[in-house]
This record gives sequence, C-alpha cells and structure tokens, in this order.
Amino acid sequence: PTDRSDNISPDGTTAREREGDMDNSGHTVIAWLQSTTGGSKMFMSERNDSSAGWTHPTDLTDYISPDGGSGARPPYVAVGGNGNAIVVWREVNGSRDQLYLSEKK
Repeated sequence: PTDRSDNISPDGTTAREREGDMDNSGHTVIAWLQSTTGGSKMFMSERNDSSAGWTHPTDLTDYISPDGGSGARPPYVAVGGNGNAIVVWREVNGSRDQLYLSEKK
C-alpha cells in the first residue's frame, strides 16, 4: 500500500476474517467478510497472474454472497492451475446455515 487509503476492501465498514491463496503462476485470490446493510457478506479480490493488476470490489454492493442471505462465515480459498479458483463459506439462508461456493474457471 502507498498509504492508509490504499485498501482493497470497500470503504464504509470494517473488513474481517480473510483468507487467500496463490498458484505457481501468481494467480491470487483473497476473500473476506465485511458488513453491509444486508448483513455480513463475502467479498473477493483477484489477480490473474504476477504481471496483471488486481480486480477489487467497487463498493459495498459488489459482494459474491447470494442476495437474501446474511451472516456469512469465514471463507476458505483454493487456487489451482490455469486460473481456476474457488471460495467456500457458510451463510444463513433465512433459517439455517448452508454452504456456498463461488467458482472461477
């Protein structure tokens, strides 16, 4: 970071519970929890390889959690070869905790 305002999480609420992974080509994924008006949501930043720039959420509405859910729990991230990545987390679907998966191929 160049200074304290050079953060990857959207401004406005506290980011927490982060997880990251990187493969041999430099493809990197970082996922974290952050509070929104709809509850705790899952956010993700990504860099496709070591020469590429990062893709970050644009604001507090740019999350990967399903709409209508709340209370996302800590993420688990795995990055494999050829740009493949998954983020897995637990989240309340209205009445019970369920597992959710975001996949990039």
